Amino acid sequence: MFRLCWRKGTVSPLRALRIVENVSDIPPDMLNDLRYAFRQVLKNPGFTAVAVVTLALGIGANTAIFNLLDAIVLRSLPVREPGRLFFVTTGGPVSGLSYATVEHLPVAALTLALGIGATTAIFSLINGVLLEPLPYEQPGRLVNLWETRGNKQPGDVSPGAFMDWREHSTSFVGMSAVRGVAANLTGTGPPERINGLRVCANFLSILREPPEIGRGFLPDEELPGADDKVVLSYGLWQRRFGGDTNLVGKSISLDGGSRIVEGVLRSNALATESEVDFLIPFDLRTKGLYGSHFLRVIGRLKAGVTPEQARAELAAIKQRMQPLYPKWKEDWSVTAVPMHEEVTREVKPTLLILMGAVGCVLLVV
Repeated sequence: MFRLCWRKGTVSPLRALRIVENVSDIPPDMLNDLRYAFRQVLKNPGFTAVAVVTLALGIGANTAIFNLLDAIVLRSLPVREPGRLFFVTTGGPVSGLSYATVEHLPVAALTLALGIGATTAIFSLINGVLLEPLPYEQPGRLVNLWETRGNKQPGDVSPGAFMDWREHSTSFVGMSAVRGVAANLTGTGPPERINGLRVCANFLSILREPPEIGRGFLPDEELPGADDKVVLSYGLWQRRFGGDTNLVGKSISLDGGSRIVEGVLRSNALATESEVDFLIPFDLRTKGLYGSHFLRVIGRLKAGVTPEQARAELAAIKQRMQPLYPKWKEDWSVTAVPMHEEVTREVKPTLLILMGAVGCVLLVV
C-alpha cells in the first residue's frame, strides 16, 4: 500500500491530489474517484465546510461520550481486586453507582445529546437532499434531456435537436427548452441586474407550477413579435413592486425594452432553480441549428413511460433526422436523466460519504 508523509507546513488539496496521483499502486478506478472527490471539494467549499464541521461535531461528541463512559463505567477502580468492593447503604438497596458516577451523569447526558443532535442533523441533511422527492407534482416523471457524444458526459442541446424531439416524440406530456439570461431592470427604483430564464410557453405547466397571480405564457407567445411578456418571481414582485396585485397587465422595463407582466410565481416556486427573478419566452422555430449547443431541456413523461424508453425513442428520432445534423455528430446520442438524480448529482457523492461515516459512528454506538 502507500503512505503519505506530511512535511511541516500546509498542503493544499491540489498538492495532496498530486501526491496521491504519484502513488503507482492505487487502482485506476479509485484514483478517478479521488480526482472527482477533490474536484467536488474545491467546487463547493461552503457545502464541504458545513458537512465537515457537522460530521466533526457528531464524531467528536460520540468520542467524548465513549471516553466519559470508559473512564467512569467501564474501567475498573484503581485498587487491587476491585470486584470485591461494595457500597453498603442503610436507606435502600446496594447501588453499583458511585457518587462520582452520579455527579458526572449530567455531563454524560449533555454530551450524548450533542452527539445525537449532530448525527440527526446529518441524517436530516441527507434526507432533505437525497431521499425527499422534488417539490413538484409527480416529480418522478420529470427528466432532464441532454445530447451526448459517445461515452462522454451529457452536454447542452442544440435548438434543432430540441425541435425534432418536441415535434416527433410521443413519450412526453411536454418538454421545454431552458436557458439562463440576465437583464437590467429600470424604471422603478435604482437600476438592478437581475437573473432569469428563457423558457418555452409550457415550462410552468410541465412543472405543474401555477402562478400566484396572473398566468403563464401562451403557445403563441413564443412567436416572433409576440414574446414581449414576462413572469416575475415572488421575491422580485415583493422587493421591487411592493406586492402590487394590479401589476399584472402593466409594463416594466428590461434592458431598455418594454415587457408586459403576465403573472407572478408562488413564493416557493422553482425550488430546483437558483436565483430566478423572472421568466421570458423565446422563439426557437426559426433556429434550425444542429451544431450550436446552449439549451437545457426538461420534460414530463407520460404515465407508464420510463426514462430509458423515452431515451430510446429520442435516439431513434435523432437517427431519422441524421441527414440534417453536421457530419461530426454522427456518433452523438441522447441521455434522459431523472430530474431528482440530476439535481443531486454534484452533492450526492459527498452526502453518501457522510452517510457512511455516520453509519460507522452509529455501529460503534
